[in-house]
Amino acid sequence: WSLYLYLWIGGLLGVVRDRMAEVLEGARRDGGPLAPRTEAIAMYYTGAVGYWQDPHFDARPTLRRSVDLFDSVDDQSSASLARATLGLAYVAGSAGPDLASARAILEQSLAGFTAVGDAWGEAMALVPLGRIDLAEGNGVGALERFETSLALGSSAGELLGIVIAQHHRAWPKLFAGEL
Repeated sequence: WSLYLYLWIGGLLGVVRDRMAEVLEGARRDGGPLAPRTEAIAMYYTGAVGYWQDPHFDARPTLRRSVDLFDSVDDQSSASLARATLGLAYVAGSAGPDLASARAILEQSLAGFTAVGDAWGEAMALVPLGRIDLAEGNGVGALERFETSLALGSSAGELLGIVIAQHHRAWPKLFAGEL
């Protein structure tokens, strides 16, 4: 779990998803319970990566279970990451976007990351919140979120966060005619 960012950047999430699906299937087949945190991690990878690989896959139940399990073991940072991904699943769900639910979950994610002092997580939660602002016609609010995300990424020297924020802060400027 601590290698999440490495696995993401390295393009290995599909391999991890397959392995986590095997872990879950083995537990179901053998009737052996998994530790709650282990199950939460496995549920996260199968839900999150499944949603990224297949636009028709409804990851929301799996990700909600992951959030609940992380909450049950008081792992606020991991629960916040699972909430951020769940929020994205509500934005891009196969049944169409549910922006109100996405916003509520992403605000919880942001609050959780802030509470544990996770600037990377805060920066990542701000981006989809800004995308929702943009979708709702609030370019100024979107730009503020993207600028804050950029500041957080820059202060940590976190290149992935910087690139994601820079990319997103261009959209409200484009829509405002600031070519």
